[in-house]
Amino acid sequence: QTCRKAHNTLEPAECSAISVPRHQQVLPDMKTLLFVDVDGILNVAVRDPGCAPAVFSDENLKLARQMVGQGNPLADRISAVADRNMAAFQEEGTYEKFVSDPGSLCDLLVGRLARLIEAKGRCSRIILASFWRRPQHVERRRLLESRLTAHLGRPFSFDDYTSFREETGAACRISTIGDYIEDYCQRQQGSHKRKLRVLVVDDFGVTALRGLTCEGKTPIDSVVDAERYLLSRAGDGTGVLVRIIHAFEEFTDENGMQVSIGCGLRLDHLNRALQFLDKGLFDENVSENEFSKEHEDAKFCGIWANSCIALTGGLPFFSRFMR
Repeated sequence: QTCRKAHNTLEPAECSAISVPRHQQVLPDMKTLLFVDVDGILNVAVRDPGCAPAVFSDENLKLARQMVGQGNPLADRISAVADRNMAAFQEEGTYEKFVSDPGSLCDLLVGRLARLIEAKGRCSRIILASFWRRPQHVERRRLLESRLTAHLGRPFSFDDYTSFREETGAACRISTIGDYIEDYCQRQQGSHKRKLRVLVVDDFGVTALRGLTCEGKTPIDSVVDAERYLLSRAGDGTGVLVRIIHAFEEFTDENGMQVSIGCGLRLDHLNRALQFLDKGLFDENVSENEFSKEHEDAKFCGIWANSCIALTGGLPFFSRFMR
């Protein structure tokens, strides 16, 4: 997969860097820039080869359970995801706890993003890098902002968005974030606020970071390669750090079928992000429950997006993410 840079299509951008030893990471005047994806982060996305990813929603799961073993590969994949245990990832239970509601969001995962936003510090910006940033998805973005407002207990809106350039895959998403970084760093040249810490939370369209090429010349075969690429977009990279939280998992089910998912903001991912922000580990059983209870009455406010199972000619089909 190759993505070349599009010119004259950019909006305001932000800055990034690469992972370094812990003793070099925490600087008191460091600004934090958090790039956030939605699908595969605040819900689980199930890859369906040749089609758009399927929503891991309660409705889709119920349909999949009815069709499992009947020769429908997507139904089998969704069912396998629901049954997959997450003990190896610091997480109790199976992925079924991450099923999304009619707004295509899992409230548990939205609460975790709220915790990350709280931990980021004062000198920071939250940048929406998801397809939800596009004008046709404005109601979905407002829904997400209202849900985050409920969890945070204060008004929330994204500080900025990456550009609306066409993205045809993971390499283009990485390149789009790189465009934002390059523009921001050019604006900050000579500034005393040159110290930057950039955190990217993305599943990159349910895609493994291997066999990719950014701008037709930079190979991406690992998360580290992607971090180095983003650092290269930050000028000489002085005083800049980057961490990518790649919320992606692929496994083989008991029948030998390969399953790939945008696995959501699991606890192992959340803890890696918090460690990068120097906030320590997160105890879900204590902290998250207390954080959610405080705003329990408001957590489902907002405008609901349409996302449901439909019937056409008597044949059911699975709802998928809209691009």
